[in-house]
Amino acid sequence: MVVTGHGAQGAAARNDAREAASESAGGVMTVSQLSRYLQLSVGHVYEMARTGQIPAIRLGRKWRFRREQIDRWLDHLSVSGEGIEEQR
Repeated sequence: MVVTGHGAQGAAARNDAREAASESAGGVMTVSQLSRYLQLSVGHVYEMARTGQIPAIRLGRKWRFRREQIDRWLDHLSVSGEGIEEQR
């Protein structure tokens, strides 16, 4: 995939393409991707990862999330009746 463009739109398109490639590579998501997937704020995803509330992998200063593990975690939440409360 080739993405071209100038300015903010070009940068956004390149970032979207990079994130799409990352997600398709083994089902690993970034904080931003997981935030969109769960429809939670980026800050809340960081907090959940930091406190161990969500299955996460820390690579240096970066957090990564395996989609398969997130889906199993979500299944557990729906079966157990637990929920996620987003802090505002």
